[in-house]
Parts: sequence; C-alpha cells; structure tokens
Amino acid sequence: MGRAKAMMMEHQENVEWAKGLLARTKAITECEDHGYYTDNLDDGAIEEAITIARSKPPRGVTPDEAAELVQEAIQDVGEECPGCIARERD
Repeated sequence: MGRAKAMMMEHQENVEWAKGLLARTKAITECEDHGYYTDNLDDGAIEEAITIARSKPPRGVTPDEAAELVQEAIQDVGEECPGCIARERD
C-alpha cells in the first residue's frame, strides 16, 4: 500500500473517531433502520465533542487537528437519513 493511501485511510479512521465523539455527545444520531448518522442540530453537543477531542486527541493528532476532525465529521452528516428519504420517495 502506498503512503498516500495509508494517510487517507488513517484520516478516514480519525474522522470516524470524531463521529463517535459526536454520537456520544448526542450531536448526531444513527438511524436505526439504515445506519446513517443524522445531525441533531445541537450546537452545545458539538462544542462538547470539540472540547473532548481537544483534551483527548487520537495518537499523532494535535488538539487543534482533533477539533478540525470533529468539524469535518459534522459537515459529513446530513439532517435527514438518505435511506429514509429514499424510502419516502418509493
């Protein structure tokens, strides 16, 4: 595996770590039917996740980078489950 691919995989693992923080703080919720995360639009929960990320970042990640990972993860999550939207259309 090339170095670039390894770096991309590591970054994606760190984004998934950030999504886990967002789920623990209830900033996002996993759809029980489809497994997609949805944004709960709770700024306080997002800030809590950022605070945790800064205090306990993954190995090799600075506190500022960890906060950026949380921001990236929340940007990656929609307000509605794509699976539920597709089911409503059918």
